[in-house]
Amino acid sequence: MAKVGGRLRKYHQNLRDIGCVVCLRLGLGPTPPAIHHLFDAHQRDDWLVAPVCHHHHQGPEGFHGLGGERPFRNRYGFGEMEMLSDTIRLLNEN
Repeated sequence: MAKVGGRLRKYHQNLRDIGCVVCLRLGLGPTPPAIHHLFDAHQRDDWLVAPVCHHHHQGPEGFHGLGGERPFRNRYGFGEMEMLSDTIRLLNEN
C-alpha cells in the first residue's frame, strides 16, 4: 500500500465524515466507520474504498466476518459495487 499523502488523508477523512454506508443504506443512520478497501486484495487501491463501521466491516455479520462478497450480498442484498456507488453519491451531496 502506498504512503498516505495529504490528499488521500483528506479523502479518507471526508469518507469518515459520511458514516457507514451500509448502516445508511439499511436506514440505521450514520455510525463511525473505518476505511474498507474494496474488491480483490491483489488489486487493492487506497482510493477504491468505502466507509464501513466495525460491525459491517469485520464483525460477525460484516463483510469479512461473513466471508466476503457473496455471503455479504446474500445477507444484505447488495455488495461492494453498491457500497462504492453510495460512497460516491454521498461525497457529492455534501
